[in-house]
Amino acid sequence: MILGLSIAVVLLAVLSLALGYVLWSRSRIQRGVWARLDPQDTSRDGFARMVAHLSLGSLVEGNAVTLLENGAFWDALRESIATAERSVHFETFLWKAGELSASLVDAFCERARAGVDVRLIVDGEGGKLMSDDERERLRTAGVDLRLYRPRRFAHLGSYNGRDHRKLAVIDGRVAFIGGHCVTDEWTGDAQDREHFRDMTIRLEGPVVNHVQAAFSENWTEVSGRLLAGEDHFPALEPTGDASVHLAYLGDARRVSAVKTLHVLAIESARESLLIMNPYFLPDDGAIEALGRATARGVRVRVMTPTLEATDNPLVVHAMMRELPRLLDAGLEVYGYDRTLLHQKVLSVDGCWSVVGSVNFDPRSFEINEEIAASVFDRALASKIEAAFDADVAHCVRYGLEHAEKRSVGSRLADHLAWGVRGQL
Repeated sequence: MILGLSIAVVLLAVLSLALGYVLWSRSRIQRGVWARLDPQDTSRDGFARMVAHLSLGSLVEGNAVTLLENGAFWDALRESIATAERSVHFETFLWKAGELSASLVDAFCERARAGVDVRLIVDGEGGKLMSDDERERLRTAGVDLRLYRPRRFAHLGSYNGRDHRKLAVIDGRVAFIGGHCVTDEWTGDAQDREHFRDMTIRLEGPVVNHVQAAFSENWTEVSGRLLAGEDHFPALEPTGDASVHLAYLGDARRVSAVKTLHVLAIESARESLLIMNPYFLPDDGAIEALGRATARGVRVRVMTPTLEATDNPLVVHAMMRELPRLLDAGLEVYGYDRTLLHQKVLSVDGCWSVVGSVNFDPRSFEINEEIAASVFDRALASKIEAAFDADVAHCVRYGLEHAEKRSVGSRLADHLAWGVRGQL
């Protein structure tokens, strides 16, 4: 009897912890508010600075920005790593052993043996498929590898919050921010379902100091050490014409900076708004904001993977539940069917772009560690718009018939998926 009582007490404690964990996670989601904003002039002087301040950043002028698509990103990254003289910093969510990861391990190890400080942050959940051999090779070469919140009892209260950022900083002078993960599917040129579609930007100029600060924030958490000094934060001269700020700060008591940035983009658009995102789950407030945009004459186009192309069918099911509302709000919704479309990109009025790791869903807006670069540069916006237009050729444009003709089973799956959207 005593044994049975002990077991019951233990089970009750475990269930209580689990319930508390779920309620804590949900509280982070439910605290978010989709704020309204009076119409803004995106071309006026001071608008970019206002956006930066409201999303807890600082506008930095004089940067060069290069758009890197699909496997071209890895070529550019390896080239930058090969020339590193002082430090290589790399942070990612997903790492799966394969040909791509092997090439990165080779590059990291070569630089570490040459005396370069190489620091890696890999999410503790997303990095579970990193091989023991890779970890051993990295550590033997002197690479400082840290896992972000690995599965331990000490991390129970924060384990649901993952490090979803994808960034790199080389010598404190060149930075990369985007959506690429370390698996073989992110190589190639999105030519089939085994090779994904994605975008990352390369940054040079004073804003690289800010990307380094973002890396340092999580490095301090995983290592207990703060990065400082001229080696990490060199004085950087202007190298281009792009004005950039980063959104990544936030805490559990207020709306996150990355969510605020998306609010500002949608509420400020005057002519056009492009959204490319693999996990598009707008809540009621977001749908209403998108509807207000179309009502004031903004052409709003959204591109997201089809059910056949996605790696997370539940997300597509949840979105399909809201498809009639999205269409009724005046949106053009396209299903990219060639492969998984994974870029997390916005383009506003042909002059302002947002590129980063942020999914358009509650988990990215309220729970995960994310980063987005907000870039005021017409050349970058033009390239993103051209890429969108080219990708339409591989899309299905959704209409009401796509919602009305869904089977009973599909509609049931839509509703069930919508019920758990906060954790997708």
